[in-house]
Amino acid sequence: MASAQVDRVEIARRMIERLDLRPGSAHRCPYLPSQQARDVAFQVRRLPPGLYHSLMDLNFRRSGLMVYRPACLACDQCRAIRVPTHRFRPDRIQRRCWSRNRDVAAGIAPPVPTAGKYDLYRRYLRARHNRQMDEAWEAFSDFLYRSPVDTLEVVYRRGGR
Repeated sequence: MASAQVDRVEIARRMIERLDLRPGSAHRCPYLPSQQARDVAFQVRRLPPGLYHSLMDLNFRRSGLMVYRPACLACDQCRAIRVPTHRFRPDRIQRRCWSRNRDVAAGIAPPVPTAGKYDLYRRYLRARHNRQMDEAWEAFSDFLYRSPVDTLEVVYRRGGR
């Protein structure tokens, strides 16, 4: 890491220590169903981009306005992965995947919740996490579309859908 980035991360680390975060209750791990997970979390209204990146370097993520990281007792397998996009070069398998999916169009725009995205998210939860979404539209919108940082959304479409 560059010196300025190390300094930013150290400042963020000290800030987190001053918050004296306590792990929440144990819950079923969404990634390893046989494990119990715990998180430390805090809520924000706004995050400067540099601080947000420093928090990501400290393994924090965010959902809506909640910033959190795993704090599991028996496991440390949840690690954020950051791809240095400026150096990324697709390998042979990725190029083949790109070629096979030429019919997929991607667009970048400000994030806007829609009924179609809500339905897609509900289907995703059923298929990947074996659970129904009991949340109302407002909870879905807050969880995925309220952000303390400037955000763009990548929308993938195949056949107009």
